[in-house]
Amino acid sequence: MISYLSGTIIAVTEKYIIIDTGGVGYKVFVAPPILQQSVVGVQTSLWIYTAVREDTLDLFGFESLSTQEVFELLLNVSGIGPKSALGILSVADMGSLIHAIKTENVAYLTQVSGIGKKTAEKIVLELKDKVEKLSLEHGHVESDHIRDVVDAFLAMGYHERLIRISIQSIDTEDADTRRIIREALKILGK
Repeated sequence: MISYLSGTIIAVTEKYIIIDTGGVGYKVFVAPPILQQSVVGVQTSLWIYTAVREDTLDLFGFESLSTQEVFELLLNVSGIGPKSALGILSVADMGSLIHAIKTENVAYLTQVSGIGKKTAEKIVLELKDKVEKLSLEHGHVESDHIRDVVDAFLAMGYHERLIRISIQSIDTEDADTRRIIREALKILGK
């Protein structure tokens, strides 16, 4: 099984990239954030999940091993295949997804593309304990005030990726929720 690829990007499409590794091109399905960063001719390295079925062998790429582990956990939920799991990870931020599962926030999970209420409930039921262990191992702990800021902006209709980008540019270490919201509004208002 292929677990890791490092090479030069030779093609970028709407759903996958092709990585040349030693003269062999590998078609790797990736989430939109990776696609947006991918440029032909640039070196890249990805953690790989190899999905083998009787008629297909697909590769799915991730920037971190912990993201790949969450992807694999999602695959353990009945009714979620590799493309659905990739879809979930491409819409939901890792911290938010783990937080939603840990806090049994089914409403958040149903906002994710292609996930209905029953599937969201299954995800929570089947993965709550596993995600708790994973978050301790990899340090995916999101502070309550950051989560409050994200929830506030989601309620205002902002897209989560934009919210996360704006929060990353703010020094949140000693900031309270109000200050983070004010600073993020300035950034998002530009």
